Amino acid sequence: MSVVNVRKVLIGVNAALLLALAGMSAWPAGASQPGAAVPGRDRGQYTMVTGRMATGSGDAVYIVDAVNRELVALRWDNSRRALVGVGYRNLDADGATAPTR
Repeated sequence: MSVVNVRKVLIGVNAALLLALAGMSAWPAGASQPGAAVPGRDRGQYTMVTGRMATGSGDAVYIVDAVNRELVALRWDNSRRALVGVGYRNLDADGATAPTR
């Protein structure tokens, strides 16, 4: 293949990729896709830390959504090779029931 043919092929591939990108940008996002608007729920701002679980053995990953005030704990399950939910807390509800001094 000559250099001119390679350039034509690369230009064609780049044009096809550009059209695909433009098409994907114009496509409406589904409700379960990242960045999609979910009614009644703001887009989150997440912080993730690791730590020991209070019960059982092993470590967990704790993810806090500061905007929606929620916390979820996950652990790795080697047999399933997947993250498994350990717990969920609504931080607003916890704050409302906290004892006052």
